[in-house]
Amino acid sequence: MALLLERLGEGLLSVRTDDAFRHGPLAGA
Repeated sequence: MALLLERLGEGLLSVRTDDAFRHGPLAGA
């Protein structure tokens, strides 16, 4: 169960960083 939550957390984190790269201050870089 802990592994599942860890995977889920990693997924959310990668989605958030992807969002940041697309729409954040680095989007035009």
